[in-house]
Amino acid sequence: MAGDIRKMRDDVFVQRDLPYARASLALDAEGWPGVLGRWTPALASASPPRGAVLPVIVITASGTYGGTAGPRRGREAHHFEANTLGLFDELARRLPLEGISVLQVTYEWPGGHRFDECAADLARATKLAVERGLVVLVGHSMGGAAVLAAACAEGIPAERILGLCTLCGQTRHLPSTHDLAGLRSAGALVVHGLADRKLPACCADEIWERLSYGNNPEPRSDNGKTEVRRRVLLEDTGHHLVECGAVIEDLLHDWVLALARNLVPKAARSARLILVVLKRHLMRS
Repeated sequence: MAGDIRKMRDDVFVQRDLPYARASLALDAEGWPGVLGRWTPALASASPPRGAVLPVIVITASGTYGGTAGPRRGREAHHFEANTLGLFDELARRLPLEGISVLQVTYEWPGGHRFDECAADLARATKLAVERGLVVLVGHSMGGAAVLAAACAEGIPAERILGLCTLCGQTRHLPSTHDLAGLRSAGALVVHGLADRKLPACCADEIWERLSYGNNPEPRSDNGKTEVRRRVLLEDTGHHLVECGAVIEDLLHDWVLALARNLVPKAARSARLILVVLKRHLMRS
């Protein structure tokens, strides 16, 4: 029976990433051993975001059916439409031009009944990513809870987590406020459609409350330009965020750039300070 379930899930996995096969999503050769997905590094010719000393990597995660495209891929059977870009594909197209890399992680064996395994896949990718730089985690549906769980995983330094985003996220398996407390310096974006029939918008309230860590839950901005800690409720928008069009794409794009430019965590600020001290020392020598 277990084998039948795995075969079924594997078929769904492949269908949801048409025309890609599972083997084409192995990233071992690209420096991500044990990770499945798509890796789009920042363009070498692109300037890194102003204020970012360390490289910035955005990691995305889909819901129970896995795949790499993310939501906003069509209306009815949108997951099964070949040659249509999802939200995460669009981020991978735009952000590398801004000097930010994108890792679209997919689960080895997707499924809501395999949450722990899916979260472990994300944690594995995140542990590798924090060795390279600062990380922004973005998850849709079950992926929302999975990215929060991954951020709390053992061995991942909280100061390397630059931002956390849930898109129509679920509250099942959500880490506790205590578990998330170490991530208080990270940016947070909680997005939900008010017409979501799969996960009610009240899920966003619970996620936001836990990410507020019992402190002032009011949005925080980067010099008054872009709120880097905010909750966004979209009217007439369902679970797959199709109805809001490019609004969600621009929202995520601008939020990530704001984080990279203005919310550099302690580790990056320390690195920048060291660089300044070294530069002054060399000038005096």
